[in-house]
Amino acid sequence: MLISVSPRREACGVSVYAGRLETALRAFSEIQTLDLASLNPPEIEAIDDIRVFIVHDEIGTDLKSHAARRISQSIRVVRKKGGVPLIYLHSTFSASELDLPKPLALLAVEWQFRTFRRWASSGAILVVPGETARRRLEQRGIACAVVPLGVPRTSGEAPREEREARIGLVGHPYRSKRFPFAVQACAELPEPLRSKIVLVVVGGDPARDSEGERALQGALKQSQLRYEVHRDVDDARFSALLSSLALAVFPYEDRGSGSAALDECLGMGVPGVVSDSGAFTNAVDSGAAIRVDEWPRDATAAIERELTNETVRAARRAAIERYVEASSIDASARMLAHLAGII
Repeated sequence: MLISVSPRREACGVSVYAGRLETALRAFSEIQTLDLASLNPPEIEAIDDIRVFIVHDEIGTDLKSHAARRISQSIRVVRKKGGVPLIYLHSTFSASELDLPKPLALLAVEWQFRTFRRWASSGAILVVPGETARRRLEQRGIACAVVPLGVPRTSGEAPREEREARIGLVGHPYRSKRFPFAVQACAELPEPLRSKIVLVVVGGDPARDSEGERALQGALKQSQLRYEVHRDVDDARFSALLSSLALAVFPYEDRGSGSAALDECLGMGVPGVVSDSGAFTNAVDSGAAIRVDEWPRDATAAIERELTNETVRAARRAAIERYVEASSIDASARMLAHLAGII
C-alpha cells in the first residue's frame, strides 16, 4: 500500500500536482490518499500494509501549522512498520520569498531547515523539484533527491493569429517573481510590435502578496500597453487562457521550488522567457525556455526574437515537444517509485 498525503484545498497548486502524481503512481502500487490537514498518526498506525508514505507540502509558509509535528510523528510510525517515508518538498523558501517582516522571515527559514534536518535524520527521504532547492538543503548538510514536478501534456491551441502578441504573466503576484520587470521589458519593444502586445495576467491570488500585486498593477498602468487580468478562473478557463498565449515571461528571483506555471505553459506548447533561477534549469538546458540574465534590459531583445523570428520559433516548438515528452508526470512518478523501492 502507498499512502499519499497532501493538502486537499481547492485551487491549491500542491494538491493539483499531488493528484496528478497519485494517478500516475497507481501504475506501481495501490494508493490510499489522505488530507494533510487531518493527518492523524494513530490512524496511520492502524493501516496494516504501508510500503511507502509520501507527503506533499509547501512546509514553512505557516509557522502556526501543526502539520510539521504530525508529519514527524507519522515518519516514526511508518519506519516502525517497515515502510519508506518520502517527503516531497514542493517549495523551500528564502527570507526574501516570504511575505513577513524580515526578523520573522529569517526565523521561519531557520525553522524550516531545522524541520527538514529532523525529518532526514528520522529516516525520511527528502525530495525537491529543482536545483535551487537541492543546493539550499545540501549547503546545510541535508541530503535530498531531485524529482521534477512533471509537465502536464495538454491538448488544444488557439489559432496562430490569436497568439501572435499575447504575453502571459502566470500565477501568484509574489514580489520574488518580479513581474514588473516583464512589463518593463515589453514596454521597450519597438514598433510596430509594441502596439500589438497584449499582456495577459492569468490565475493567482492577489491576497498572497498585496505589495507585489500593487507593484504589478502600477507597472501595467504605467506601461500604456494593452492588458487583461484574469485572476479567479476555473481549470477550463485557465487552460484556454494559456493556450491563447504566444509567450510567457518569468523574471523570478532564484527560488527553492519548481515552476508549475512554466510547466503548465510548456505543456500547452507556450515557450517561456525566464531568469537564471534554478527553478528553470531543466527547461533552459533542453532549449524549451529562453534564459535572460539581466532584467529587464536583455529581456526585450529575447521577447522580440521569440515573437518575430520564425526560425527561432520553429526550433523552440521542437525543443518544447522533446522536453514535455522527457519530463512528463509519468516520468516523475517513475522516479518517485524508484526512490521508494517499489520498482
